[in-house]
Amino acid sequence: MNSDLQVRPARSRPGAVDFFCGVGGMSLGLAAAGFDLLGAVDHDERVVRAYNANFGDGHAVTADLAACTISELRASLNLPETIDLVAGGPPCQGFSLMGSRVEDDDRNLLLYRFAELAVQLKPRAVLIENVPGALMGDHIKWLSSALGILADGGYRIHGPRIIDAASLGVPQRRRRLFVVATRSDVHTFSFPRATHVLLASENGGSLPLAPSASEAIGDIPDLAAIDALYSRDTHELPLSEDCGGYTRLLRSADFFGVAPASPQRNRVMSGLKLSRHSEAVRERFEHTPPGDTEQVSHFHRLHPDEPANTIRAGTGPERGSYMAPRPIHYREPRCITVREAARLQSFPDWFQFHPTNWHGFRQVGNAVPPLVAKALGDACRQSLEEDDQAHT
Repeated sequence: MNSDLQVRPARSRPGAVDFFCGVGGMSLGLAAAGFDLLGAVDHDERVVRAYNANFGDGHAVTADLAACTISELRASLNLPETIDLVAGGPPCQGFSLMGSRVEDDDRNLLLYRFAELAVQLKPRAVLIENVPGALMGDHIKWLSSALGILADGGYRIHGPRIIDAASLGVPQRRRRLFVVATRSDVHTFSFPRATHVLLASENGGSLPLAPSASEAIGDIPDLAAIDALYSRDTHELPLSEDCGGYTRLLRSADFFGVAPASPQRNRVMSGLKLSRHSEAVRERFEHTPPGDTEQVSHFHRLHPDEPANTIRAGTGPERGSYMAPRPIHYREPRCITVREAARLQSFPDWFQFHPTNWHGFRQVGNAVPPLVAKALGDACRQSLEEDDQAHT
Protein backbone atom coordinates (compact mmCIF):
# COMPACT_ATOMS: atom_id res chain seq x y z
CA MET A 1 0.00 0.00 0.00
CA ASN A 2 1.21 3.49 -0.80
CA SER A 3 2.60 5.08 2.36
CA ASP A 4 0.96 8.41 1.54
CA LEU A 5 -2.40 6.78 2.18
CA GLN A 6 -1.60 5.11 5.49
CA VAL A 7 -2.70 6.44 8.86
CA ARG A 8 0.36 7.56 10.83
CA PRO A 9 0.34 7.28 14.66
CA ALA A 10 2.48 10.43 14.91
CA ARG A 11 1.41 12.53 11.95
CA SER A 12 3.50 15.20 10.32
CA ARG A 13 0.57 15.92 7.96
CA PRO A 14 -2.98 16.99 8.80
CA GLY A 15 -5.55 14.19 8.97
CA ALA A 16 -8.92 14.16 7.20
CA VAL A 17 -12.11 12.11 7.41
CA ASP A 18 -14.42 11.86 4.36
CA PHE A 19 -18.16 11.34 5.04
CA PHE A 20 -20.51 10.35 2.18
CA CYS A 21 -17.23 9.54 0.45
CA GLY A 22 -18.64 7.87 -2.66
CA VAL A 23 -15.93 6.37 -4.82
CA GLY A 24 -13.33 8.79 -3.39
CA GLY A 25 -12.94 11.91 -5.52
CA MET A 26 -12.84 14.17 -2.47
CA SER A 27 -10.43 11.85 -0.66
CA LEU A 28 -8.07 11.65 -3.62
CA GLY A 29 -7.92 15.44 -3.89
CA LEU A 30 -7.33 15.84 -0.15
CA ALA A 31 -4.56 13.24 -0.18
CA ALA A 32 -2.99 15.08 -3.13
CA ALA A 33 -3.16 18.28 -1.05
CA GLY A 34 -1.16 16.62 1.72
CA PHE A 35 -3.81 15.24 4.06
CA ASP A 36 -3.59 11.80 5.63
CA LEU A 37 -6.82 9.88 5.06
CA LEU A 38 -7.93 8.75 8.49
CA GLY A 39 -11.13 7.10 7.29
CA ALA A 40 -14.19 7.34 5.08
CA VAL A 41 -17.85 6.37 5.29
CA ASP A 42 -20.63 5.71 2.79
CA HIS A 43 -23.93 3.83 3.00
CA ASP A 44 -23.43 2.11 -0.41
CA GLU A 45 -21.41 -1.07 -0.01
CA ARG A 46 -20.59 -1.08 -3.73
CA VAL A 47 -18.87 2.30 -3.67
CA VAL A 48 -17.09 1.42 -0.42
CA ARG A 49 -15.59 -1.61 -2.18
CA ALA A 50 -14.48 0.63 -5.05
CA TYR A 51 -13.04 3.16 -2.59
CA ASN A 52 -11.01 0.50 -0.80
CA ALA A 53 -9.80 -0.94 -4.10
CA ASN A 54 -8.21 2.44 -4.80
CA PHE A 55 -7.01 3.48 -1.35
CA GLY A 56 -6.43 0.16 0.37
CA ASP A 57 -8.66 -2.13 2.41
CA GLY A 58 -10.00 -0.68 5.61
CA HIS A 59 -9.94 3.00 4.73
CA ALA A 60 -13.70 3.12 4.14
CA VAL A 61 -16.55 1.43 5.99
CA THR A 62 -20.21 0.99 5.13
CA ALA A 63 -22.47 2.81 7.58
CA ASP A 64 -25.73 4.75 7.70
CA LEU A 65 -24.70 8.16 8.97
CA ALA A 66 -28.33 8.97 9.75
CA ALA A 67 -28.42 6.23 12.36
CA CYS A 68 -24.94 5.56 13.76
CA THR A 69 -23.48 7.33 16.78
CA ILE A 70 -20.23 9.25 16.95
CA SER A 71 -18.73 6.61 19.25
CA GLU A 72 -19.58 3.90 16.72
CA LEU A 73 -17.92 5.93 13.98
CA ARG A 74 -14.80 6.53 16.04
CA ALA A 75 -14.54 2.85 16.84
CA SER A 76 -15.20 1.55 13.30
CA LEU A 77 -12.66 3.96 11.76
CA ASN A 78 -10.20 3.84 14.68
CA LEU A 79 -10.10 7.62 14.64
CA PRO A 80 -7.55 9.59 16.69
CA GLU A 81 -8.72 12.21 19.16
CA THR A 82 -7.38 15.06 17.02
CA ILE A 83 -8.84 15.46 13.52
CA ASP A 84 -7.89 18.36 11.29
CA LEU A 85 -10.58 18.19 8.61
CA VAL A 86 -13.97 16.55 8.15
CA ALA A 87 -15.12 16.69 4.53
CA GLY A 88 -18.21 15.41 2.80
CA GLY A 89 -20.84 15.77 0.13
CA PRO A 90 -24.21 14.88 1.68
CA PRO A 91 -26.56 13.54 -1.04
CA CYS A 92 -27.61 16.44 -3.23
CA GLN A 93 -30.34 14.95 -5.46
CA GLY A 94 -33.08 16.52 -3.37
CA PHE A 95 -31.67 19.97 -4.15
CA SER A 96 -30.54 19.42 -7.73
CA LEU A 97 -32.06 21.62 -10.42
CA MET A 98 -31.88 18.62 -12.75
CA GLY A 99 -34.09 16.57 -10.40
CA SER A 100 -37.56 16.90 -8.95
CA ARG A 101 -36.37 19.07 -6.02
CA VAL A 102 -38.69 17.44 -3.47
CA GLU A 103 -38.58 19.59 -0.35
CA ASP A 104 -39.16 16.71 2.08
CA ASP A 105 -36.74 14.33 0.33
CA ASP A 106 -35.26 12.23 3.16
CA ARG A 107 -31.78 12.77 1.75
CA ASN A 108 -32.00 16.46 2.58
CA LEU A 109 -31.90 15.57 6.28
CA LEU A 110 -28.39 14.21 5.83
CA LEU A 111 -27.02 17.71 5.30
CA TYR A 112 -27.56 18.75 8.88
CA ARG A 113 -26.82 15.24 10.15
CA PHE A 114 -23.39 15.76 8.60
CA ALA A 115 -23.07 19.06 10.49
CA GLU A 116 -24.06 17.37 13.77
CA LEU A 117 -21.43 14.65 13.35
CA ALA A 118 -18.77 17.17 12.37
CA VAL A 119 -19.41 19.25 15.50
CA GLN A 120 -19.16 16.13 17.65
CA LEU A 121 -15.80 15.18 16.09
CA LYS A 122 -14.50 18.73 16.71
CA PRO A 123 -12.15 18.98 13.71
CA ARG A 124 -10.24 22.18 13.06
CA ALA A 125 -12.08 22.63 9.75
CA VAL A 126 -15.14 21.28 7.94
CA LEU A 127 -15.58 21.14 4.15
CA ILE A 128 -19.05 20.70 2.60
CA GLU A 129 -19.85 20.10 -1.08
CA ASN A 130 -23.34 20.30 -2.60
CA VAL A 131 -25.22 21.59 -5.63
CA PRO A 132 -26.10 25.27 -6.24
CA GLY A 133 -29.79 24.33 -5.93
CA ALA A 134 -29.29 24.11 -2.16
CA LEU A 135 -29.36 27.94 -2.17
CA MET A 136 -32.65 28.26 -4.06
CA GLY A 137 -36.24 28.52 -2.88
CA ASP A 138 -37.34 26.69 0.24
CA HIS A 139 -34.37 24.33 0.01
CA ILE A 140 -32.07 26.96 1.51
CA LYS A 141 -33.55 26.16 4.92
CA TRP A 142 -31.68 22.84 4.93
CA LEU A 143 -28.36 24.51 4.28
CA SER A 144 -29.10 27.30 6.75
CA SER A 145 -29.95 24.76 9.45
CA ALA A 146 -26.71 22.86 8.83
CA LEU A 147 -24.62 26.02 8.93
CA GLY A 148 -26.46 27.09 12.09
CA ILE A 149 -25.43 23.84 13.76
CA LEU A 150 -21.81 24.50 12.84
CA ALA A 151 -21.97 28.12 13.99
CA ASP A 152 -23.55 27.11 17.32
CA GLY A 153 -20.77 24.54 17.67
CA GLY A 154 -18.12 27.23 17.57
CA TYR A 155 -17.27 27.39 13.85
CA ARG A 156 -16.79 30.37 11.55
CA ILE A 157 -18.62 29.95 8.24
CA HIS A 158 -16.85 30.76 4.98
CA GLY A 159 -19.13 30.80 1.94
CA PRO A 160 -21.27 29.40 0.47
CA ARG A 161 -19.14 29.73 -2.67
CA ILE A 162 -20.15 28.45 -6.12
CA ILE A 163 -17.12 27.08 -7.96
CA ASP A 164 -17.04 25.91 -11.58
CA ALA A 165 -14.68 22.94 -11.94
CA ALA A 166 -13.42 24.36 -15.24
CA SER A 167 -12.02 27.38 -13.37
CA LEU A 168 -9.71 24.99 -11.49
CA GLY A 169 -8.38 23.14 -14.52
CA VAL A 170 -11.02 20.42 -15.01
CA PRO A 171 -12.23 19.90 -18.62
CA GLN A 172 -15.87 20.13 -17.55
CA ARG A 173 -18.37 22.87 -16.79
CA ARG A 174 -19.51 21.74 -13.37
CA ARG A 175 -20.81 24.29 -10.85
CA ARG A 176 -20.93 23.13 -7.25
CA LEU A 177 -21.50 24.81 -3.89
CA PHE A 178 -18.77 24.71 -1.24
CA VAL A 179 -18.74 25.81 2.37
CA VAL A 180 -15.76 25.76 4.70
CA ALA A 181 -16.22 26.11 8.46
CA THR A 182 -13.18 26.75 10.64
CA ARG A 183 -13.03 26.25 14.39
CA SER A 184 -12.92 29.45 16.40
CA ASP A 185 -9.21 28.97 17.11
CA VAL A 186 -8.41 28.91 13.37
CA HIS A 187 -8.41 32.52 12.25
CA THR A 188 -7.92 32.56 8.48
CA PHE A 189 -9.33 30.89 5.37
CA SER A 190 -9.49 31.92 1.71
CA PHE A 191 -11.16 30.01 -1.09
CA PRO A 192 -8.86 29.01 -3.97
CA ARG A 193 -8.57 31.46 -6.82
CA ALA A 194 -9.38 30.48 -10.39
CA THR A 195 -6.46 29.00 -12.30
CA HIS A 196 -8.22 28.75 -15.68
CA VAL A 197 -10.89 30.51 -17.74
CA LEU A 198 -13.46 29.28 -20.26
CA LEU A 199 -12.86 32.09 -22.74
CA ALA A 200 -9.59 33.75 -23.71
CA SER A 201 -11.26 37.14 -23.27
CA GLU A 202 -11.97 36.46 -19.58
CA ASN A 203 -9.68 37.95 -16.97
CA GLY A 204 -7.70 39.85 -19.59
CA GLY A 205 -6.24 36.65 -20.96
CA SER A 206 -3.84 36.29 -18.02
CA LEU A 207 -5.04 32.76 -17.16
CA PRO A 208 -4.89 29.73 -19.45
CA LEU A 209 -8.00 28.19 -20.97
CA ALA A 210 -9.58 25.26 -19.17
CA PRO A 211 -8.59 21.95 -20.77
CA SER A 212 -10.87 20.87 -23.61
CA ALA A 213 -12.52 17.52 -24.27
CA SER A 214 -9.96 16.64 -26.92
CA GLU A 215 -7.11 17.48 -24.53
CA ALA A 216 -8.67 15.13 -21.99
CA ILE A 217 -9.51 12.10 -24.14
CA GLY A 218 -7.97 12.70 -27.56
CA ASP A 219 -5.06 10.31 -26.94
CA ILE A 220 -7.44 7.34 -26.53
CA PRO A 221 -7.70 5.47 -29.88
CA ASP A 222 -10.87 4.37 -31.70
CA LEU A 223 -12.37 1.97 -29.18
CA ALA A 224 -15.18 0.75 -31.44
CA ALA A 225 -12.58 -1.16 -33.42
CA ILE A 226 -11.81 -3.33 -30.35
CA ASP A 227 -14.56 -5.98 -30.30
CA ALA A 228 -13.54 -7.29 -26.88
CA LEU A 229 -14.65 -4.01 -25.25
CA TYR A 230 -18.30 -4.85 -25.84
CA SER A 231 -17.97 -7.60 -23.23
CA ARG A 232 -15.18 -6.41 -20.90
CA ASP A 233 -13.97 -3.10 -19.50
CA THR A 234 -10.16 -3.50 -19.53
CA HIS A 235 -7.64 -3.41 -22.36
CA GLU A 236 -4.01 -2.56 -22.98
CA LEU A 237 -4.19 0.52 -25.18
CA PRO A 238 -1.58 2.09 -27.44
CA LEU A 239 -2.14 5.63 -26.19
CA SER A 240 -1.01 8.49 -28.40
CA GLU A 241 2.11 10.32 -27.23
CA ASP A 242 0.67 13.54 -28.68
CA CYS A 243 -0.91 14.85 -25.48
CA GLY A 244 -0.58 17.82 -23.16
CA GLY A 245 0.15 18.33 -19.50
CA TYR A 246 -3.38 17.58 -18.27
CA THR A 247 -3.42 14.18 -19.95
CA ARG A 248 0.12 13.37 -18.84
CA LEU A 249 -0.88 14.07 -15.23
CA LEU A 250 -3.75 11.57 -15.43
CA ARG A 251 -1.59 8.99 -17.20
CA SER A 252 1.26 9.21 -14.69
CA ALA A 253 2.01 6.61 -12.02
CA ASP A 254 0.88 8.96 -9.27
CA PHE A 255 -1.44 11.90 -8.78
CA PHE A 256 0.49 14.69 -7.06
CA GLY A 257 2.37 12.04 -5.10
CA VAL A 258 -0.62 9.74 -4.48
CA ALA A 259 -0.16 6.28 -6.00
CA PRO A 260 -2.67 3.44 -6.36
CA ALA A 261 -3.02 0.78 -3.69
CA SER A 262 -2.90 -1.88 -6.45
CA PRO A 263 -0.85 -0.73 -9.48
CA GLN A 264 -2.05 -1.93 -12.89
CA ARG A 265 0.15 -3.37 -15.58
CA ASN A 266 1.74 -0.80 -17.88
CA ARG A 267 -1.00 0.54 -20.17
CA VAL A 268 -3.85 -1.72 -19.08
CA MET A 269 -6.76 0.68 -18.64
CA SER A 270 -10.12 -0.04 -17.03
CA GLY A 271 -13.53 1.56 -17.60
CA LEU A 272 -13.45 1.03 -21.36
CA LYS A 273 -16.58 -1.08 -21.86
CA LEU A 274 -18.56 0.07 -24.87
CA SER A 275 -22.32 0.40 -25.29
CA ARG A 276 -23.81 -1.23 -28.37
CA HIS A 277 -25.58 1.33 -30.54
CA SER A 278 -27.79 0.41 -33.48
CA GLU A 279 -26.84 1.65 -36.92
CA ALA A 280 -29.72 4.14 -36.74
CA VAL A 281 -28.41 5.57 -33.47
CA ARG A 282 -24.84 5.70 -34.75
CA GLU A 283 -26.07 7.57 -37.83
CA ARG A 284 -27.94 10.10 -35.66
CA PHE A 285 -24.84 10.57 -33.52
CA GLU A 286 -22.68 10.96 -36.63
CA HIS A 287 -24.89 13.76 -37.94
CA THR A 288 -25.00 15.66 -34.64
CA PRO A 289 -22.51 18.55 -34.84
CA PRO A 290 -19.99 18.76 -31.97
CA GLY A 291 -21.36 21.02 -29.26
CA ASP A 292 -25.00 20.30 -30.19
CA THR A 293 -27.65 18.02 -28.69
CA GLU A 294 -28.87 14.93 -30.52
CA GLN A 295 -32.59 15.43 -31.05
CA VAL A 296 -33.92 11.97 -30.15
CA SER A 297 -31.77 10.92 -27.18
CA HIS A 298 -31.08 14.51 -26.08
CA PHE A 299 -27.44 13.49 -25.55
CA HIS A 300 -24.95 16.32 -25.85
CA ARG A 301 -22.07 15.83 -28.27
CA LEU A 302 -18.72 16.94 -26.91
CA HIS A 303 -16.95 19.79 -28.68
CA PRO A 304 -13.26 19.02 -29.14
CA ASP A 305 -12.17 22.57 -28.32
CA GLU A 306 -14.35 23.16 -25.25
CA PRO A 307 -14.80 21.61 -21.79
CA ALA A 308 -17.56 19.02 -21.46
CA ASN A 309 -20.97 19.77 -20.02
CA THR A 310 -21.63 18.45 -16.50
CA ILE A 311 -21.18 14.69 -16.18
CA ARG A 312 -24.34 13.51 -14.44
CA ALA A 313 -24.91 10.46 -12.27
CA GLY A 314 -28.49 9.39 -12.93
CA THR A 315 -30.60 7.92 -10.13
CA GLY A 316 -30.16 4.98 -7.80
CA PRO A 317 -32.50 1.99 -7.44
CA GLU A 318 -34.58 3.85 -4.85
CA ARG A 319 -35.40 6.51 -7.48
CA GLY A 320 -36.00 4.35 -10.56
CA SER A 321 -32.45 3.47 -11.67
CA TYR A 322 -32.39 5.99 -14.51
CA MET A 323 -29.09 6.38 -16.35
CA ALA A 324 -28.22 10.02 -16.96
CA PRO A 325 -27.71 11.23 -20.54
CA ARG A 326 -24.14 10.40 -21.53
CA PRO A 327 -22.07 12.63 -23.78
CA ILE A 328 -21.44 11.60 -27.37
CA HIS A 329 -17.78 11.41 -28.33
CA TYR A 330 -16.73 14.40 -30.44
CA ARG A 331 -14.82 12.19 -32.93
CA GLU A 332 -16.72 8.91 -32.93
CA PRO A 333 -20.48 8.20 -33.20
CA ARG A 334 -20.80 6.60 -29.76
CA CYS A 335 -21.31 7.49 -26.12
CA ILE A 336 -18.15 8.00 -24.13
CA THR A 337 -16.89 5.25 -21.82
CA VAL A 338 -16.61 5.38 -18.03
CA ARG A 339 -12.85 5.95 -18.39
CA GLU A 340 -13.39 8.89 -20.73
CA ALA A 341 -15.94 10.35 -18.29
CA ALA A 342 -13.36 9.88 -15.52
CA ARG A 343 -10.78 11.78 -17.59
CA LEU A 344 -13.29 14.63 -17.93
CA GLN A 345 -13.76 14.50 -14.13
CA SER A 346 -9.94 14.66 -13.53
CA PHE A 347 -9.50 11.12 -12.18
CA PRO A 348 -6.13 9.51 -12.95
CA ASP A 349 -6.11 6.47 -15.21
CA TRP A 350 -5.18 4.11 -12.38
CA PHE A 351 -8.35 4.92 -10.47
CA GLN A 352 -10.87 2.06 -10.68
CA PHE A 353 -14.65 2.13 -10.95
CA HIS A 354 -17.34 -0.52 -11.10
CA PRO A 355 -16.93 -2.56 -14.32
CA THR A 356 -20.53 -2.00 -15.48
CA ASN A 357 -21.46 1.17 -17.32
CA TRP A 358 -24.48 1.92 -15.14
CA HIS A 359 -22.67 1.74 -11.81
CA GLY A 360 -19.43 3.16 -13.23
CA PHE A 361 -21.10 6.27 -14.62
CA ARG A 362 -22.99 6.80 -11.36
CA GLN A 363 -19.72 6.63 -9.41
CA VAL A 364 -18.03 9.15 -11.71
CA GLY A 365 -21.01 11.50 -11.90
CA ASN A 366 -21.50 11.58 -8.12
CA ALA A 367 -17.84 12.29 -7.39
CA VAL A 368 -16.14 15.57 -6.58
CA PRO A 369 -13.51 16.17 -9.29
CA PRO A 370 -10.17 15.40 -7.62
CA LEU A 371 -8.55 18.60 -8.96
CA VAL A 372 -11.31 20.65 -7.34
CA ALA A 373 -10.92 18.75 -4.07
CA LYS A 374 -7.17 19.28 -4.22
CA ALA A 375 -7.56 23.04 -4.66
CA LEU A 376 -9.91 23.22 -1.67
CA GLY A 377 -7.65 20.90 0.30
CA ASP A 378 -4.68 23.13 -0.46
CA ALA A 379 -6.65 26.14 0.83
CA CYS A 380 -7.67 24.30 4.02
CA ARG A 381 -4.17 23.06 4.67
CA GLN A 382 -2.71 26.54 4.17
CA SER A 383 -5.22 27.90 6.69
CA LEU A 384 -4.26 25.27 9.26
CA GLU A 385 -0.54 25.78 8.70
CA GLU A 386 -0.85 29.56 9.06
CA ASP A 387 -2.70 29.03 12.33
CA ASP A 388 0.02 26.64 13.54
CA GLN A 389 2.70 29.19 12.74
CA ALA A 390 0.79 31.92 14.55
CA HIS A 391 0.80 29.81 17.71
CA THR A 392 4.51 28.89 17.66
